[in-house]
Amino acid sequence: MIDLHTHTHFSDGEHAPTSLVQLAQKMGIRVLAITDHDTLDGIAQAQTAAKGTGIEIVPGIELSTQYEGREVHLLGHFVDTTNTTLLAVCQQMQIAREQRMEGMLQKLETLHISLSKEEVAALSPQGRFSRAHLAQALVKKGVCKNTFSAFELYLKAGKPAWLPLTQISTMQAIAWVHQAHGTASLAHPNVSHLEAKDVEALCLHGLDGIETDHPEHSATERKQWRQVAQRLQLVSLGGSDFHGKHSNRPLGCMSTSPEEFLALQMRRP
Repeated sequence: MIDLHTHTHFSDGEHAPTSLVQLAQKMGIRVLAITDHDTLDGIAQAQTAAKGTGIEIVPGIELSTQYEGREVHLLGHFVDTTNTTLLAVCQQMQIAREQRMEGMLQKLETLHISLSKEEVAALSPQGRFSRAHLAQALVKKGVCKNTFSAFELYLKAGKPAWLPLTQISTMQAIAWVHQAHGTASLAHPNVSHLEAKDVEALCLHGLDGIETDHPEHSATERKQWRQVAQRLQLVSLGGSDFHGKHSNRPLGCMSTSPEEFLALQMRRP
């Protein structure tokens, strides 16, 4: 089993990298990509934990980008974790995340919902800021029944407390990933409200693949995106987008075929 989309507690996942590797071993996963949001910090721990297990750790990242007014997530795989440009981007993104959190908390305050930045950070083992941590804080405060309702009521795009994260373009992010000797693939295109014509445009900037098989894609959507990938000669990826108990996406629930994984490896710059 090859899972190319997972998160640790270095972004908005529940598990430490070591714990995630142990879970992957129990699940029979052979290849595991660590793709935390806008950070590479969890990869080294995962690689250390995987020694002697037979699990291959793919160093990865999920970059938050903007494409024609939409937030689009870009998966980078096989990236060089020492690349200075990518590390600088990660540092800038963490600052942007903290600034966005401050703005979202101010929006909640206007709705008479008081939460401090410290209350949100306390729910992240690494003190990182994400909407997932804010959703958990809203549940803990008793404002929402669960994290799903927190997103639906307040935190999704267009909801009262939402703010966009960044103005980094998807095209620029593809270039940065390639500079770090990685491959660049679109994460969950349906979630980002992308269409085939958008993917065609991004192909002109060196896009390598599409995450066709994602838990939030229906069977019909997965088939449609695989057809798009085949037509545009892109690699078709599968990943669980695993975060832990706060989501309903079991580790390994979506997988990449060995043939597609090899094809992705062959596209490394």
